[in-house]
Amino acid sequence: MSGTSMASPHVAGVAALYLQENKNLSPNQIKTLLSDRSTKGKVSDTQGTPNKLLYSLTDNNTTPNPEPNPQPEPQPQPDSQLTNGKVVTGISGKQGELKKFYIDVPAGRRLSIETNGGTGNLDLYVRLGIEPEPFAWDCASYRNGNNEVCTFPNTREGRHFITLYGTTEFNNVSLVARY
Repeated sequence: MSGTSMASPHVAGVAALYLQENKNLSPNQIKTLLSDRSTKGKVSDTQGTPNKLLYSLTDNNTTPNPEPNPQPEPQPQPDSQLTNGKVVTGISGKQGELKKFYIDVPAGRRLSIETNGGTGNLDLYVRLGIEPEPFAWDCASYRNGNNEVCTFPNTREGRHFITLYGTTEFNNVSLVARY
């Protein structure tokens, strides 16, 4: 047996391209095309090989099908504003999904942000002035389940960004921020 381990997949791929050009080609016609459309005498150390360099460019002079219009990038959902003491219920998300909220808090207040109830497992991250990231937050609570708490005894004035991260899928969770 001769050739390289990548020769067979390459030849099979080019054969598939030729079949895409003309679905009625017979195996012998494909074999002929593979040979005729290759460049001869370009490979060194050709012992045991036909010394042909196959390329995948087709030459049937047809215009390629235009690419379909790409789907627009999904826009991130805007953060939801929380109201002091008002419970948000029914929060659900998939594993790996982020749910984002914020609350504006005056200086010198005790801020408590809590999640509870529902099923699954989420983590709670809070950061003043900018959205939290996995390793950049002012408070993180990542216990098992959905009962998470972040408390700030004496806040600075500003917008506190809150991210719920689905460690697993989570459903019907409640969130409240109080100051």
